[in-house]
Amino acid sequence: MPEAAFLYGVRRGLTLWYTAVLVVTLAILGGLLYYSAHRELFTRPVVLMARGQAEFVARDWQQFPATPCQPPAPLNLPASRDAQAIPRPRVRVPIYLACLDQDGDLLAATIIPGADIGRPPDAFLTATLVPEVLRTGEAEDQVEVEDLGPVYRFARIVTAPDAPGILGIVMVGRPITEQVRALALLRNLLLLTGGLSVLIATVGGVFLTNRALQPARDAFARQQSFIADASHELRTPLTLIRANAEVLLRGGLDPRDTALVEDIVAETTHVDHLTSSLLTLARLDANRFHLDTDAVDLSAVASNAVRRLGRLAGEKGLTVTEQLTPRLIVLGDAEALEQVVLILLDNAIRYTPAGGTVTVRTAPKDGEAEVGVQDTGIGIPAEHLPHLGERFYRVDKARSREAGGAGLGLAIAFRIVEAHSGSIRIESAPGRGSSAIL
Repeated sequence: MPEAAFLYGVRRGLTLWYTAVLVVTLAILGGLLYYSAHRELFTRPVVLMARGQAEFVARDWQQFPATPCQPPAPLNLPASRDAQAIPRPRVRVPIYLACLDQDGDLLAATIIPGADIGRPPDAFLTATLVPEVLRTGEAEDQVEVEDLGPVYRFARIVTAPDAPGILGIVMVGRPITEQVRALALLRNLLLLTGGLSVLIATVGGVFLTNRALQPARDAFARQQSFIADASHELRTPLTLIRANAEVLLRGGLDPRDTALVEDIVAETTHVDHLTSSLLTLARLDANRFHLDTDAVDLSAVASNAVRRLGRLAGEKGLTVTEQLTPRLIVLGDAEALEQVVLILLDNAIRYTPAGGTVTVRTAPKDGEAEVGVQDTGIGIPAEHLPHLGERFYRVDKARSREAGGAGLGLAIAFRIVEAHSGSIRIESAPGRGSSAIL
């Protein structure tokens, strides 16, 4: 994996983890804060008050069935632990009372602290809660009152004290505009501060990960520089060694020495190829691999690659066929793209037994150009496919070494294709050949 992609992936991963941890923490803390505020602003002063008031009115109704919804003053709440904690209603926030029969018809209605305030609003007196109350015994909801805002309602059944049956339904309510506004303000503030915190954390995370990864970036740069310099320095002595060995071979040697010199030539050729590959990869990683982008006939590139390796295929007894779409024009570097096709075609020839077939094709697909190299070779097991393109990775190390491979060809091909904003897909199965598509 090149330096830029590796460091970008690490930086993005760290930033996402930092941000995710912060989001979860803020969500938990914000949820606890909102729950606490909801309990103090709504549950205790509104819900528990309404339930306590309904309990008192229900008991009063059971004692005086003829005069429902007529609580005396001052209001005496039931002596339960929850009811004792209910704050008494303030004069400035009226409490609405209504008593209904089983059909939802209004029997009586009043307002605490006094009837002189007027009759409860019509929206409060609607019987929409009656079906649920008759089914479950109690119910609650919120209704919108014009010029007043939301009103919380709680209703419960009032049973007859001495005989089975229902006296009616008592309904208690109070305006909750202040609570709704306060909770909405708190919610908006939590969302705003949470969003700003996540934004700041993301920007800060990018900055911190950049600072933290600077040593790794420097190490990558030194590594690439070393590989490039070492590869460049090794090429000159290797070239001289091979040239001198070839001169000795042409000049004539004792038959006992000829095999040794031939080994020198073969090994220097192998190492020279390895150093050239390392130098190419170092340049690709450092974005110093120059691409001469121009209009390129991809079919001509593929045909030229087949011509250059046709002799090698013939020596192995292979048949190379071409299925090329004429004038398949793309933007790219003709020399680099030909190197990719050569690498794929060379692999296909190396790992296809004598008598096999290698097919090279080009075709347009979904508005883009596609090159495929397919063989009838030995194939690749499925567990190795995800690792193809990794440096020095070889499916069969012994066989690859005998064939002259170093495990860098596909790595170079993948990087060149990535530099052209493309990708390589390899499909294969043991005994069924392989197909590389780019």
